[in-house]
Amino acid sequence: MTNVDGLSTQADNYCRYNNQASIFYFMYTPYQQYMMMNVIIKQEKNLDIMPWTKNDYPDSMKNLSSSVRKKAIDIGNTLVEDENMEEGRAIATAISRAKDWATNHGKNVKSNSKSKTTDQKHHGQDQYVVPTDNGWAVKREGAERKQYFSTKKDAIATGKERAKKHNATITIQRKDGTVQNRYSYNPNKS
Repeated sequence: MTNVDGLSTQADNYCRYNNQASIFYFMYTPYQQYMMMNVIIKQEKNLDIMPWTKNDYPDSMKNLSSSVRKKAIDIGNTLVEDENMEEGRAIATAISRAKDWATNHGKNVKSNSKSKTTDQKHHGQDQYVVPTDNGWAVKREGAERKQYFSTKKDAIATGKERAKKHNATITIQRKDGTVQNRYSYNPNKS
């Protein structure tokens, strides 16, 4: 087993102490062992250990420019640590949000490699179907003005039509204001 910053020794000692060596070594990959040991060490020392750094990040972030990668790492760490999001979902969410951030701040999303970036969009045209006192409304992201509808079905149809027209996202809320569904009409997404 590879030694990742001395964690193999710590993992070995921890597992021997708890008679769990066979489970630890045979059921988990080295990366899973590393992440589990981070949790164990964090619990034992009450430290804040971030899963990713500028030198240790998921492979899926390697084709991002350095500024976008840094933003994705910050977002991903926040999602995992503060929001308790599962890592796979956090990585995908962080990359998407970092690309959106870069696009909206005029930063280069692509690194110097030959990889192509496909899920960029300009914010401001996302549509929201929201409950009102008299029914439902469709509003554009950041806008105060709303278009009102008596039925949710009509509001969703109009919101979807606008989102498709602007290659945007539509977020549909429940009567209590929580998110029911979200659809993206970004043509660049595969």
